[in-house]
Amino acid sequence: YKVVEALNDVFNKDLKYDLWVNKNHNHAIYEKGYFIHRKGATPAKKGERGIIPGNMRDGSFLVEGKGNRKFLNSSSHGAGRSMSRRNAKKRYTMRQFEESMKGIVGNISKKTLDELPMAYKNIFRVMESQKDSVKVVKYIKPIINWKG
Repeated sequence: YKVVEALNDVFNKDLKYDLWVNKNHNHAIYEKGYFIHRKGATPAKKGERGIIPGNMRDGSFLVEGKGNRKFLNSSSHGAGRSMSRRNAKKRYTMRQFEESMKGIVGNISKKTLDELPMAYKNIFRVMESQKDSVKVVKYIKPIINWKG
């Protein structure tokens, strides 16, 4: 909401928006007499909305759950790291980071080097592997990415 408010102020507009989804990254939920803790996963019950983020270059997917019991009514909650933050900083240079982010505005610096796209799994492969768990509603390609 704060981003939309800021954009309204900057552009002197009254932008409208609908909240697609609001979920925690990791959480426990009480269902049918049990606490269910999804670590690295998020609920994907039939029709349940979700977002599955990739990396700062490749974007995210808005999804709806298919309610697949084989997946425990779950999906991944992101691409997941392919290497540790420490290894990313050792393995890649700022030049490689900058090259990987061409066309996207962002705060690309040594402080955010551990977040470079190559430090994450391929989100398109991740999405393909869970096609029986979620239906892709929309793909969101970043044009601006700002790390806090």
